Amino acid sequence: MKFDYQLSLEDIIAFNLDHIARNSKARSKLRRNRILIPFVYIIVAAGFMALNTALWPISWFFAFLAILWFVFYPQVWRQRVRSQVKKIYKEVNFSSEEYHYELELKSDGIDASNPKHSGLIYWSDIIYIQETNSHLFLYFSQENGMIVPKAKFIQEGTWSEIIRTIKELHAAHAQNNN
Repeated sequence: MKFDYQLSLEDIIAFNLDHIARNSKARSKLRRNRILIPFVYIIVAAGFMALNTALWPISWFFAFLAILWFVFYPQVWRQRVRSQVKKIYKEVNFSSEEYHYELELKSDGIDASNPKHSGLIYWSDIIYIQETNSHLFLYFSQENGMIVPKAKFIQEGTWSEIIRTIKELHAAHAQNNN
């Protein structure tokens, strides 16, 4: 099976968000910041309450701030990741022409090419396959992978066929190696 597609900046951002969401260190940092900062705000609020009853409005403000932080920090964090990725790609003059891929699914791997690189990615090099609502991510390591956007194939009705073929070939290779 052979197909081609072009990645957009949004596809790359989606890959980075998915990668960070699955990274245990990033999840730990997110969890720590989501709990630690509100805890500090609550301590400040309690300190103002203990000092003087006239400072209760300030105490309520910090308590409210703690709740807001806890509730909205994950969304703010995702938005920050988005802006950082956009900034990085803006600095290197992102051009979607550089991210035009031609893939051919073969029994021994994926023959991939773009304007700068080409080569065969063996099925054994793919650590795991992650399917989301909008993409298929083929991870080669914890940080590197291939992005296949669903939106590029939905019109053609080939998305389910692509996913099935990739999973079958990957599973067949994994069985042969065991």
